[in-house]
Amino acid sequence: MELKEGVKGVFNKLMKGAIEPVEYHENPIIDKNGREHEIAWHNTVIKDEKGDIIGTFSSGEDITERKRALEELRQSEERYRSVVTSISEGVILQEATARRMYLNVRDGIQQYKCRVSLSLKISIKPIAEGGFSDGVSFH
Repeated sequence: MELKEGVKGVFNKLMKGAIEPVEYHENPIIDKNGREHEIAWHNTVIKDEKGDIIGTFSSGEDITERKRALEELRQSEERYRSVVTSISEGVILQEATARRMYLNVRDGIQQYKCRVSLSLKISIKPIAEGGFSDGVSFH
């Protein structure tokens, strides 16, 4: 009930012009089964000919699963980074395109650009130092 009252309070302040309207906002709602969902709201105020606020128009998108998936991905990446950076041996991960590779180093994971020549000579250069001198760009 606290959540519902908080939303009502914000709505009432908005209608009185006491707060500025917000075009995008995320907040939780409770469905009829008591489950919480995170909703992304897109809002606009409706004004009369004098410019007074007479209502709002809002559409909401349930982003609960997207936010859950992003949080799981963040946690997974953090676990991965922790494991890779704690290994004392060298670890190289290379994309299938052979254009980027990731190496663990003392200060964490570094991203490198990689070029393989026809003679199978491999050249690597840290991303932070820019591209290769011949202007070839790898993305």
